[in-house]
Amino acid sequence: MLMGTTIKENILYYITHWGIRASIGAIFIFHSIKKFDPSWQTWLVSNDLPAELQMPIALAEFLGGIFLISGIFTRITGAIFSVILLVPIFKIKGLDKFAGGSFTG
Repeated sequence: MLMGTTIKENILYYITHWGIRASIGAIFIFHSIKKFDPSWQTWLVSNDLPAELQMPIALAEFLGGIFLISGIFTRITGAIFSVILLVPIFKIKGLDKFAGGSFTG
């Protein structure tokens, strides 16, 4: 084995990695814009969520999208997005529908 050799990484790795981050970040930014509208509070209340969550959710999605695109705090942003996305799954759909149980109501 040669001591001075290095393995050249594939340039497509960086392009695809950034492309996935950019597309997910753009989706979160796009969907966060409507959440800054005060009328979104009525949707939260209609789904038994506190209206005070409007601004933290909107800011988390908007800033998180920017962070993903720029590559800053990607792991922390991913963890926050996981929580943001798990809440609707269990709150709106319910554990019964998520687990494949009866689909009544």
